[in-house]
Amino acid sequence: ALLYLGHDLEEGLEAALTAAPDHMGGAFLSHLDLRGVPFTLSQSLVRVLARQSPNLRSLLVNNQTLVCKVEPAAVVEVLGLCPLLNTLGLFYTSLSQKVVDELLLPQRCPLLAMELYCERFAKYIPPLEDSVWAGLKHRHPGLKVSLILDHTLPMDHFSSVLQPSVPLQHLELLTFTDLVQQTHLVTQSYSHALETIILQTTSSPELDSALRSLAAACSRLREVHCYCVVSCDVIRAFKDCCPHLWRYTLKTRKEPHPWRCTVIK
Repeated sequence: ALLYLGHDLEEGLEAALTAAPDHMGGAFLSHLDLRGVPFTLSQSLVRVLARQSPNLRSLLVNNQTLVCKVEPAAVVEVLGLCPLLNTLGLFYTSLSQKVVDELLLPQRCPLLAMELYCERFAKYIPPLEDSVWAGLKHRHPGLKVSLILDHTLPMDHFSSVLQPSVPLQHLELLTFTDLVQQTHLVTQSYSHALETIILQTTSSPELDSALRSLAAACSRLREVHCYCVVSCDVIRAFKDCCPHLWRYTLKTRKEPHPWRCTVIK
């Protein structure tokens, strides 16, 4: 029943977004955010929407469902149909060298933002090499990337996703396991660009030390959210070293969930 419900919802979504293109959508649709859609998006739907909406500036299909059905070939087609796209949200598994080659074409408009959701199926595809990210950054110097790595992606694949040349602005590591090594990696690679970091991890003195190093290196940070208990020194380090910090979730003792963030006035 749930399968049929998802299919019916997708058909309804397609009908709503493609109906009467001269009046409510079609060529006039410039932004399409499907991140809140609660069912798996088919690549046929994505293709239809792209054909109906050649003037799309942003397309976000990284809705964090259990399975991604949008293959790289569909993304290549979408990029060809929508040359004005400057914001793209995808599952990591929807990327490939052919997708990158399309993004590198000289006639494309500048790519400004890319959101990528990495889950367990990302371990089955070749990761984008650092040289590929360097090429993207050179072609699109204004590009800012957001990455979410969830708990279903094996930890030994994190470093292959977190390549040094990724122009990383926003990072979420949602593992509920030890992230000391990964925090040090982030500090080494992204101190020049990182503005938001969200960690779901476990407490330890080693993590406190890694977080203090992160604060000292990443002065551009605006938001820090760490969902485990940390020391008072960690909070002080972020306040002292990050002049742009405006809100954070850093707790020195456990509280009932959901934890509320602190806003700096």
